[in-house]
Amino acid sequence: ALGYDQGGKLCSEFLTVDHKPDQPGERARIEASGGSVEYLHNSFNKPFIRGGDFFPRRKLGEKPMQLQYSRAFGGKDLKPYGLSSEAAVEQVVLGEAHKLLVLASDGLWDVCDESEAVRVCVEAAWQGRDAAHALVQFESRFCNAPMPRWLMRRRAKTPATPNRTKVCGCNGPRP
Repeated sequence: ALGYDQGGKLCSEFLTVDHKPDQPGERARIEASGGSVEYLHNSFNKPFIRGGDFFPRRKLGEKPMQLQYSRAFGGKDLKPYGLSSEAAVEQVVLGEAHKLLVLASDGLWDVCDESEAVRVCVEAAWQGRDAAHALVQFESRFCNAPMPRWLMRRRAKTPATPNRTKVCGCNGPRP
């Protein structure tokens, strides 16, 4: 996310787009390759890519892979079914108006939009706190929120660690 000054007002925008399996272009590639897109009820009804061999392999007692993203470096089992490792690259020239750049993982973007992330970073900077740490604390509030019982049972069996990679950079003095 990029925070920038527009006429004295701090604005924000995403510089990238997450590649989700249910986006029209991503879905078309997956389905043309013999894969499918399924919404999993035990994962907050999020879309997942499945290989065309999912059910036959499951019947054999295997645990075939399914991913929430349609592009990844790993996931070799899903490559024949439309999972792509091709990155979307965009070059942005930063200028004086650009005040803040937030690089973060889906752990943050699943619970926060770009304007909220920029706001958290700016508030932390004005208070003399580390902006990346402030984002981790912000995300933790959502990770520690009460969960439905079925999710608590599931996490007890397979504990999940939140993805907390954050980097914040400021351009010049405090934003």
